[in-house]
Amino acid sequence: MVRVAIVGTGYWGPNFVRIMDELSESQIIWVCDKDSTQFQRLSVLYPHLRFTDDLGKITGDASVDAVVIATGSESHYQVA
Repeated sequence: MVRVAIVGTGYWGPNFVRIMDELSESQIIWVCDKDSTQFQRLSVLYPHLRFTDDLGKITGDASVDAVVIATGSESHYQVA
């Protein structure tokens, strides 16, 4: 089981959430976005997920195995 955090809930992020949530090989540990209003929409569909606007929670969580960066391409380097 790969424990995943998804950063970015704009255009591509919700697709990654949907796909990763359906896979038996992965478990979403965190969903992160600096715009927490996106969480309202996703939390209705995925009430079992944890949401944060603090990237530090993800980088400080030793249970996270992988991070999907789904932010705009201009911020990929900074997030990584």
